Amino acid sequence: MGLSGTQERTRRAHLDDERASQLRRQGLAPFLHDWYAQPLFATLRARPRFAEWRARREQGDAAALARALEVASPGRQPNLWPRLGELALPVLWLAGEHDTPYAALLERAAARCPDGRAARVPGAGHPAQLEEPAALARLLDDFLAPDLEHTT
Repeated sequence: MGLSGTQERTRRAHLDDERASQLRRQGLAPFLHDWYAQPLFATLRARPRFAEWRARREQGDAAALARALEVASPGRQPNLWPRLGELALPVLWLAGEHDTPYAALLERAAARCPDGRAARVPGAGHPAQLEEPAALARLLDDFLAPDLEHTT
């Protein structure tokens, strides 16, 4: 959806450019150490499989990740908040139960959509797909599966 303010977008694009530069200079392992130290990932760090997930990420392509940080920065995405009311389909906004910043945004986004719904993934933080994949799948299934009681 992008960030709403020009100053906020500029700040975020600059931050993501700095992160990409750090990644290119230091390599993937030191970058990921700093990346996962952010408060956003506290719940992920507490998971028993965190070391395994991080080790898998360390096998990635540092140059490709740096480029993704630059190109996909929320600071470079257009502000689509004003257009959410134009969506003519059901939309499910998801965030982890413990992902406080994004949980607040999903409620706001859902309220702007004509058929918007918000759901929090129980027990999950920011990377809900890693932390609680079964709970996430249940929410998606409930949203996507037809209501069989009302189809007859």
